[in-house]
Amino acid sequence: MHTRISRPVGQRRKRGLAAALTFALLMPALLAGCASSASSEPSSEPAPVAPSSAPPAPSTPPTPVPVDTPIPAACEQAYSPELLATLQANHPPLNDPSMSTATFSDIERLDNTIRASQPLVCTWGVAGPIGIATAVSRIAEQQAVSARSAMEEGGFACTPLGDAVSCVIQREGDKGFTVGESHYLRGTIAVSTRWINTSIDGYTEGMVAAIWG
Repeated sequence: MHTRISRPVGQRRKRGLAAALTFALLMPALLAGCASSASSEPSSEPAPVAPSSAPPAPSTPPTPVPVDTPIPAACEQAYSPELLATLQANHPPLNDPSMSTATFSDIERLDNTIRASQPLVCTWGVAGPIGIATAVSRIAEQQAVSARSAMEEGGFACTPLGDAVSCVIQREGDKGFTVGESHYLRGTIAVSTRWINTSIDGYTEGMVAAIWG
C-alpha cells in the first residue's frame, strides 16, 4: 500500500502563478518572431516597374525662315524717283526691243547665271554705241560666291559694303568704246549692270535705295 503525499494548497497555487507568468513573458517574444518571419516572406503584390526611358520632350516648333527682299515687279519700282527721272530725260527709251539681246557681263558664266534666273531686265537707249543694260536677279548663295570669285579673277575691284559686296570694272572695248560693269550682290539678289560709253553717277546706289529701302 502506497502512501500519497499531498502538497499544501498554497504551494500548488504558487506553481500555477509561476507558470502563468512564464507564458505571459514568452508571448511577446513568440509574437515578435512570427512578425519577423512574416515580414521576411515576399509580398504577393508585384513591385512597380520603372519606365525604361523618360517620355520624349515636346518638340520645339521650327524657327520661321526669314523672307528675303522681293525683286521689284517692274523697272519703274527698281529705281529711286530721282534716278528714274534722270534716266527718262537723258537715256530713253526704257526697254527698247533692239536691246532685248543685251548682255549683262563679259564673263560668260556670270552672264549665263544671270540669264538663267529669269531676271527683271531694264535697258536704256537703243542698240548702238551708247546704252545701259541692268538685270535684277535672284541667285543662290553658292552662285554668288562663284560670281565674286570669277569677277576677282577677271580684274574687278570688289568692295565689301556691310552684308553686301560691290564689284566694278571699266575698260576700253572694241572700236574705242568704253565698257563698264557693276555687280552688287546682297543676300540672294544681284543687281548687274553693263554700260557702253555712258556714265551715270549714283546709278547702282539709286537702285539699291529703291530695292532695299
